[in-house]
Amino acid sequence: MTSSVNFSLLRGFEGDLNWLMTNELSFLASYGHVHTIYTDYGTAFPAMIGRSVNFMAPSNGSVSLKYSPRRGSLKGFSANVGVTLVGPTPTELPNAGDVYTTTSAGQRVVTSSTGQWSLRAPSCNLWSFGARYSLVARSNYTHTFAVNMNNVFDKQYLRTGASNAPRLLGENRAGFFTYTLSHKGSKF
Repeated sequence: MTSSVNFSLLRGFEGDLNWLMTNELSFLASYGHVHTIYTDYGTAFPAMIGRSVNFMAPSNGSVSLKYSPRRGSLKGFSANVGVTLVGPTPTELPNAGDVYTTTSAGQRVVTSSTGQWSLRAPSCNLWSFGARYSLVARSNYTHTFAVNMNNVFDKQYLRTGASNAPRLLGENRAGFFTYTLSHKGSKF
């Protein structure tokens, strides 16, 4: 009888940088790297040891620039542009494509493999843009209008899904308009 136990090793690091370049311009950057592999999968699939955990992007990062005037006619306005990077991501179960047999000594060995377990969704970078303006009224109400655009260049990309659909088509370009009414104080 074979058993299947799932243990994995997860190590990584993350770094963030926020730099106020001027009173009106700020730069933000982040990067993360994750090394995650299976360390034990029981006796059912011993070849999985050392293989990457599926659906876990090993690297990702972002860079953005934000402009936010503090005075003058543009006070209350802000705009930002940014790019996000997602590294190649394993999409298959770590035993996908392996054919096992059990030896007379009871050991499970791979007799053939298509290498399907090594497939990955390719890396991608996605650009975004946002702008907002807040009208600060003399009353207790503030009106904020915002426009956001994701995947500005409408890039086609693959993202990871789930075991029954490991690769999915990524989101198309999308624009969003938001209006927010804020109230200061305790009475309307």
